[in-house]
Amino acid sequence: MPRHIRLKCVYALLAALTLTLPLAAHIAQAQELRVSVHHAVIGPVIQKLADGRKIMVYIDVYYPDKLYYQGPERGLGTVNFSIKTNWTGPWNGIISVVVVDPGYKVDPTTFKPVNYDNAWAEGGAILGSGDIHYAGENPVRGQSANATVVIRPHIRYFNAKDGSMINAQYFFKVRLAFFKPSGGKVLGGDVLVYTDPSNAPKVSIYVNHEPITEHVEKDAGGPDLRIVATSLSAAAVVVALYVGIDAILERRRSRSRGS
Repeated sequence: MPRHIRLKCVYALLAALTLTLPLAAHIAQAQELRVSVHHAVIGPVIQKLADGRKIMVYIDVYYPDKLYYQGPERGLGTVNFSIKTNWTGPWNGIISVVVVDPGYKVDPTTFKPVNYDNAWAEGGAILGSGDIHYAGENPVRGQSANATVVIRPHIRYFNAKDGSMINAQYFFKVRLAFFKPSGGKVLGGDVLVYTDPSNAPKVSIYVNHEPITEHVEKDAGGPDLRIVATSLSAAAVVVALYVGIDAILERRRSRSRGS
């Protein structure tokens, strides 16, 4: 039976990056591209182990609403993850980010978008040793871990028309494995969380074939985020649904109208 969990949506901008981008050669003057970094909170995701204990996972995701080519090292930009858990033993994780056409579907066997081969870009990172079967030599031993995922363009990006703006969607996936002090996996200690295409974050891709290295200035302000994630246990039981902060925003609007 599916269990519902609340995935909080945070209406918050951590940084807005204002930079000037050159347009294609046929446009005489440059335009300003405003990039906002949004904060999504996924969790708490609760996983019940075979012995009755419960693992709690809480994930912060910080992602830009626009991507553009910044060079070989930074790719199209970065997405940052911060994972927190109540687990006191060793654990590992694998993080995946794919940028695909809007309305993608997830393959139930690979847990990747079915149009993955035609994606615009992707990136990944590991937590600890990245091994999901055994703790390995360097697992995470604390109750939190951070990772920065560099989004690297696929050939499809460079085949697109220079200067164009393309609408796309993020696919986020985090797979975690929890282990005994001896290094063996705890029975039921698998947590897989991935975004639902019906409400995953949208992103705009600006196509520039040459790297852009303009000066970056920080600002404030930005829209709210609504994101859906599905969590699977080792038995592949769907347990997640998502809610936003519409009620909070509505109360604020009501107070503004009443003042």
